[in-house]
Amino acid sequence: MTREELIEELAELEHRQWELWSQNIAGELRNIRRDIDEAADFAGAMRGIDLLLERWRKNWKPYKELDDKVKERDRKWAREALEIMEREANGEEQ
Repeated sequence: MTREELIEELAELEHRQWELWSQNIAGELRNIRRDIDEAADFAGAMRGIDLLLERWRKNWKPYKELDDKVKERDRKWAREALEIMEREANGEEQ
């Protein structure tokens, strides 16, 4: 496997981690929104929550289906993980 192939594999892993995290947070936000709806009219807060959910929802898909801008954010973290692994493999200190 080439270095770039490894970066892509790690970036896919990073995206899956983010996807699960954001889905969990989205569930919490839905609960908050329900509570706000039941308590009073906080329309501005609800719009903010809706925008956040929509922004995340559009990326809840397999890594291969993401646009390059989103993939590059995941690749950034993959590169950092790879650098750590390479230093470890070479016996280098940080």
